[in-house]
Amino acid sequence: MEERVRLLREEILKEAELEKRRLWEEFERRKAEDWERSRSRAERETMRMMEEVEMKAEDMVSREIANAMFNARKIILEERDAVLRETMEKARQEIFKIVERKDEYRERMRKLLRECIDYLGGSFEVASNPRDVDLIRELSQEMSVKANIHPDLGISGGIKAWTGKKAIDNTLKGRWERRKREMQMEVLKELFE
Repeated sequence: MEERVRLLREEILKEAELEKRRLWEEFERRKAEDWERSRSRAERETMRMMEEVEMKAEDMVSREIANAMFNARKIILEERDAVLRETMEKARQEIFKIVERKDEYRERMRKLLRECIDYLGGSFEVASNPRDVDLIRELSQEMSVKANIHPDLGISGGIKAWTGKKAIDNTLKGRWERRKREMQMEVLKELFE
C-alpha cells in the first residue's frame, strides 16, 4: 500500500506539475496577447492623439494666417483711406483757392451764371459771398440777365440761384459735394491700379 500511495503521490505530483506548466504557458500566452493588445491600443491612441494635435495645429495656423491677412487688409485699407482723404483735402483746397485767382474766378463765375440762366431763364434770385456781389452784378449786366443779388456769408464762393420752385446750387461747396464721389473714384483708380 505504501507503494501505491507513493505511486499515486508521484502521479498527482506529475499531474500537478503538468497543470502548473499548462497554467504557466497559458499565463505567458495571455500575457503576450494582452501586451500586444495594449501595445496596439496604445499605438492607435497615440495616432489618434497625434492626428488631433495635428488638426488643432492646422486650425491654429489657418486662424493665424486669416487674422494676419485680415490685419494686413485692414492696414492697407486704412492707409488707402488716409491717402484718399489727404488727396481729396488737397483737391478741395485747390478748388477753393480759385477765389484768389481773380481772372480765373471771373471766368468760373461767368460759367456758373450761364448754367443758372440755362436752367432758370433770364430772371432769378442769386445768393453769393458779399465780396462777389459786384462781380455778379457786372456779369449779369454783360449777360443781360436780371439777377436780384443777396449777400450770404455762408457761401465761400460761387452762387445759389432760384426762381419759384426751381433752384440751383452752384456754390463751390455744392459743386464740390456733387463731384466729390466721382473724384474719389478717379483718385482711387489712379493711386491703386
